[in-house]
This record gives sequence, structure tokens and C-alpha cells, in this order.
Amino acid sequence: GVKTYVFGAKNCDYFLVPVATFVKDRDDEIYKRLSTVLVDSKSDGVTVHQDGSVEFDNVELTEDHIVGRVGFGKHHFRHIRDSLNFYNGAVAAARLEVHLKTFIEDSQVQSRHGMLWADHDAARTLAAELQLSTWTIDSMVRQISQKRNHLFDELQAEVSAIKVKVLDASNILALLLQFYQFENSALELDLVHFKEMSVAFGSAREDLAIVGFAGLNRLTFPA
Repeated sequence: GVKTYVFGAKNCDYFLVPVATFVKDRDDEIYKRLSTVLVDSKSDGVTVHQDGSVEFDNVELTEDHIVGRVGFGKHHFRHIRDSLNFYNGAVAAARLEVHLKTFIEDSQVQSRHGMLWADHDAARTLAAELQLSTWTIDSMVRQISQKRNHLFDELQAEVSAIKVKVLDASNILALLLQFYQFENSALELDLVHFKEMSVAFGSAREDLAIVGFAGLNRLTFPA
């Protein structure tokens, strides 16, 4: 089949591909389940098109291509997604801290409507929101990192909560950019990155509504 728009497909050495497989369950019935296979981009039958799509035409697979257990592909991809969300949360917290520091420094010399940003209510409110967002995401990342003996499946609420907060932070960065009448390439580039994160996150708010927020409020950590 054809996988539409694989990001960076031209530079990939391998593709992690979900495939439909038939599995005999414990009740001896045969079920169609998702499995994960690792395919070499140079394999016969693999074609990467200019539009970023990847075509698989009669690609031969062996048991060595299977990642994990047959029929557990959905769990593998969920784990990869959650790992990416956790990593993105850590990156977002670091970048927010950089922009907050820069904004505070600029507020001492830059003016808006004849008033220093530091004396402007809108700038103060924005700085406070940015600070709170930075602290919140950093705290979430730290709480998850302390639970090292947990699987991501057991931390679904925490990881999904990070997704929501990162999306909210991107809105704050967009408001921050409006203060700059001159070019701010670093902030503009990070806005692009945050939007790409939101694509990777998927439907964050819906996921959060499903799993709830209870896990993040527990303050018991493993020794």
C-alpha cells in the first residue's frame, strides 16, 4: 500500500510500518490485529515519492522484520507517540524559559505606544502567563521522569496533560510575537516547531478528556 506523506521520508534508512496481521487468540479464534514491522528503505518494492509518500509494493518480510510481538502494533505506536510527547514537553519547557528571559530583558528597553514594555499591563500579564506555563510544563516533565519504573501506558494521564499545556504555550508565544515590531527569527522558528509538535501530539484535548487528570495529582513517587 501507500503511506501518505511520511515526514523526512527521503532521509530515512528505515520505516516503521503498521501492517494488518491475523492472530490466533486464547479462545482459538482468528482475529485481525495490527503489528509493527521495520522495513529497510532500500528494500525491493519500496519507493519514496517526491510528495513524501512511501509506496510498498510486494515487499518481502520475514520474522526478523517484526518489532515486538505480532498483534501488538497498536501498543508499540502508542508508546512511541507518548515518548515523543514527553520529549516535546521537555523541549518546550526549555524553549519557553529562553523566550521568557529574552522578553524580560527586552521589556527594559523596548517601548509600545510610548511606554516601556516593563510598564505595560499587557506585557506584564503575558510575562506572568509565560512564567506559569514554563513552571507547569517543567513540573509535569519532572514528575514523569521521577516515575522511572512505570511504563508510559501507566502514565497516560500525565503525558496527555503535557500535550495540552504545550498547545496552550504555543498560543502564548503567538501573543508574545505581536509585541515585536522587528524580526524575531528565534521566536518565529519556535512557533513553527510548536505547531509541528501539535501535529505529532494529535487530538490532545480529546485524549485528555478520555484519560482524565487524576494521575498528575498523585504525589506518591517510587523510591
